[in-house]
Amino acid sequence: MEPTAADISELTWICDDLPQLRTWAAKKEWAVDLDRAVDELRNGTRTAAAVAEEVRRRLGWPVRRRGYEPAPGQAPAPPPAGFYTCPGRRCSRWKHRAPGGPLPECALFGEPMSFG
Repeated sequence: MEPTAADISELTWICDDLPQLRTWAAKKEWAVDLDRAVDELRNGTRTAAAVAEEVRRRLGWPVRRRGYEPAPGQAPAPPPAGFYTCPGRRCSRWKHRAPGGPLPECALFGEPMSFG
């Protein structure tokens, strides 16, 4: 199944905020459910949009995120050269790395991000 622009956007959000989401889930006692949803996302049995919707509902946030989303059929813009990107190229997340700083890591897959 080809990911939609919404899935790419939501995967970026989940990956970027997963450490904080895990902290909130632990405090609200649904960490096991979050881990299960992340496993399903990682295994490809659940979309990022569905996981993000569940997480937002659990946090009491609006289900749909506001912000930029590409028009249907529009491919996401490539990350700028010189940044670290998703190791599996599954989301549009990118990070800077300060000189001598730690290598950015993908929180979802537990892998170092790729330089590109």
